[in-house]
Amino acid sequence: MTENGQVDLGVRNGQLLPCSKWPNGVSTEHNDPNRRMVPLSYKGVSMDTAKSYLQEVLSTIPKTAIKVNDDHYVHVEYKTPILNLPHDAEFYFDEDKKNLQFRSISRIGIADFGMNKRWLQAVYSRLLKKLTMHQENQKDGGSVG
Repeated sequence: MTENGQVDLGVRNGQLLPCSKWPNGVSTEHNDPNRRMVPLSYKGVSMDTAKSYLQEVLSTIPKTAIKVNDDHYVHVEYKTPILNLPHDAEFYFDEDKKNLQFRSISRIGIADFGMNKRWLQAVYSRLLKKLTMHQENQKDGGSVG
C-alpha cells in the first residue's frame, strides 16, 4: 500500500507488482505457496480473444467494474457481496509465454480470509471453460473469435 492507503498497481518489467507482506492478497507470482495461483495459459488463442473472454467473464460477476483496459493489462475493482469491501484485481497478458498473470488484493485490512483467492478461482474457472471451448472448436474446424 502507498502512504495514502491506495494499493500499488500495475506492471513493472513484465510482471505485476508483488503483494504486500500482509495476508490480504494472492498472485500468480507470489513466493508463498498458500498465496500463489497458477497462471492461466491461453496458447492456441489470440491475446485479443482471450482478453475478450476475460471481459465477458468479468461482466457476469456482480459488483465488478473494469477500471483500466490497456494493451496487455486489465485492472478491476470488485466488492465483497455482503460487506461491500473493495478489492483490486489485475490481469497481465504475457504474450511471450501466452500466460495470463493475475493478482488480487484487499484495499482494507491486513487479512482477506481467502476472499481474493476464491474470487480469482471463480474468474479462472469461468475463463478456462471459455478458452477450452474455443480451442476445442478450433480443432473441430469451427471459427470462434
